[in-house]
Amino acid sequence: MHSLRHLALLVILLACVPLQAAQRPNILFILTEDQGAQLGHIGTPGLQTPHMDALARSGMYFRNVFVAYPVCSASKAALYTGLHNHANGILNNTVNYAKHAAQLTPQERKHPLYLSNGVHASIPTLVERLQAAGYYQGATHKLHVAPVEKFPYDEFIRHNNRAEVAGFIARAAKTGKPWHLFYNIPNSHRPFPNSEKVQIRVKPDEVKLPAYLPDTPVVRRDWAEYLAAIEAADQVVGEGLAALRASGQEANTIIVFMGDHGPCFPHGKMTPYDLGLRVPLIIRTPSMQAGVISDALASELDLTPTLLDLLGLPADAPPLVRRGDDPAARCFSHSAGSGLDFHHFSTLKNCSPTFHTSPAPRVMSRSPLRVFSSRTCSTLAASGAKLTSRCPYLFMSSTSLSAVIPGIGSSPAG
Repeated sequence: MHSLRHLALLVILLACVPLQAAQRPNILFILTEDQGAQLGHIGTPGLQTPHMDALARSGMYFRNVFVAYPVCSASKAALYTGLHNHANGILNNTVNYAKHAAQLTPQERKHPLYLSNGVHASIPTLVERLQAAGYYQGATHKLHVAPVEKFPYDEFIRHNNRAEVAGFIARAAKTGKPWHLFYNIPNSHRPFPNSEKVQIRVKPDEVKLPAYLPDTPVVRRDWAEYLAAIEAADQVVGEGLAALRASGQEANTIIVFMGDHGPCFPHGKMTPYDLGLRVPLIIRTPSMQAGVISDALASELDLTPTLLDLLGLPADAPPLVRRGDDPAARCFSHSAGSGLDFHHFSTLKNCSPTFHTSPAPRVMSRSPLRVFSSRTCSTLAASGAKLTSRCPYLFMSSTSLSAVIPGIGSSPAG
């Protein structure tokens, strides 16, 4: 992308009334765990997500959105900083300390992952930027990024439900500050509802499996249980949105909905394939046009600078120098005001057949199946599935989002 500012431009140009920095809106950021681009709004067979769908219809849905890293902590770090993980400092999952920095014990601070896998001190996070702008902030369920000092939330809220969201909004109102609630929803994460023990609405014979998964009753049940977990997450989304409506502050609240990465299946979570990297994204701003669908290629790296732009806050980040002071070695995560006019990221797609029935199934994957624990992987292992990395890669270069905005630019040739 030419500039991550273009995602904000796309949203702003679709709004009837521009947002004014003097009266900054609230932010409700809804993040579902391990939810790929599966929801009712885009026609996922067998799935019903009325609350997510209603939100998409009331705002803008992005169909081609990819995360920077397909695992929880690393994806969140990219989201919070607008920087790729080799630049921000979190390269994999870290420990989860969902509490204020002053409450950490000496033993917790000495945890090897906490010491080695955290956002660099010199890089500002979205939470720090919003704190400096006068926001009252809260996060639900968990933090799962480090160090805690870089994420100075006013509240860490254990549960996700309407009462908790309503309580946070009420407490924020007493401060007289705009608020930011990071509404982290774990329901779509494994373990999924076990349909052998609890009834689920999703029927295995109505789902459509990814082409590279074996079409067996066990795998269909596993996928159906994943969709049932998304439906459970949808209910939690509905509770949060209901609390927001009841507060009377919905008209002055930016809502962002996103999955943190794809689901825990082969070619999904922890792999750089489409199922692991592609996620749903919905943005709704006050007074913006409803029911818009964008096919623009976008990244989670766009979201922090986009939100800062929408709030009228500076979105620039200092250049990162890889080697000495050579200007040619500088690497930028985004270019708002920096003069850099390009930004590329890549996603991997398997362009060749990915499942063979003879002599034995082979799963094209660059990540060992042993990182997963599921019905699907048990089926693959039992069938004698073998791993190979010979699949071709399709590298997709992003283009400026301004090219897809009517009247701003033309689509690139080819």
